[in-house]
Amino acid sequence: VNLGFDSLDDTYFAKHGIKARLTGRYHFDMDTPDEQYGSETQFFELAYSFQSYITPNQGRFSIIPQFYGRYVSGNPLYYNLWSTYGGEIASRHFEEQLPFIGYTTLSVASDNTCVLRLDLRYNKYEKHYLTAMYNFMANFDYLTHDYLTLSDVFDFNTQGAGLKYSYESPLGPISLTGHWSKVNSTNHFGAYFSLG
Repeated sequence: VNLGFDSLDDTYFAKHGIKARLTGRYHFDMDTPDEQYGSETQFFELAYSFQSYITPNQGRFSIIPQFYGRYVSGNPLYYNLWSTYGGEIASRHFEEQLPFIGYTTLSVASDNTCVLRLDLRYNKYEKHYLTAMYNFMANFDYLTHDYLTLSDVFDFNTQGAGLKYSYESPLGPISLTGHWSKVNSTNHFGAYFSLG
């Protein structure tokens, strides 16, 4: 089941609107005998994303809050069905991939993970844009525990930030991003170039 909503006023550099998605799937593996793997041959997933574009007074400055997440009930057998995060683009390598600014490689996420993100974009001149981005990971696997702290849910050990310059060309956006992230207590620095 796939549900989507898109009221953005522009495909690449929207100033107003909302883009949201909710996907629910039930997977089962007919080739793997239940006797050998038990419940691991089937699982349920719920993926969701939300982006809102707010530009006060039709100005040059846009605020873009976003979140991306996935909930899995069961145990997917194959790595291409695991929850992953990394990179600027959602579902770039795997459909279950959550975007994460500052970390360009793929990493496995927990079964109930959400990436919270805020972009601040400034239209510097005509088709030139500068965007500051920050995101961190929230892990909701701990919600079933009796004793819960905010640090259990909001994992500030997994956070990232970036600064992106974009140009709106006839071929689509041309962008260069410099970024940093802290994942598993390790700092990562890098740059990412995209065209179209």
